[in-house]
Amino acid sequence: MPIQIDYRSDQPKDEFIEMVTERLSAVANQDNLNRCSEQPCFRPGSGEAERRVDATLETLVSRAASSNGMQFIRYLPDVTFVRISTALPEYDMAYTH
Repeated sequence: MPIQIDYRSDQPKDEFIEMVTERLSAVANQDNLNRCSEQPCFRPGSGEAERRVDATLETLVSRAASSNGMQFIRYLPDVTFVRISTALPEYDMAYTH
């Protein structure tokens, strides 16, 4: 299959991900949970509840799916929607993966 991308290393997957991330940087850089470059990984302007939820979810996304206690990952669909309910429904949070 012909490839239109001129890869410069023996790691084409890594190069491709880097190219896509650069091209979509306006939205890709908003993913503080999965693409955090330095701690803490909180979204600008986030409140205490959002920070608590983000910190909890960060413990999951930072672990390999094959690690102990994470085997449930293989049973999740390709797209997962997680809703965090709060005492005030207008402050409920939603995450996708």
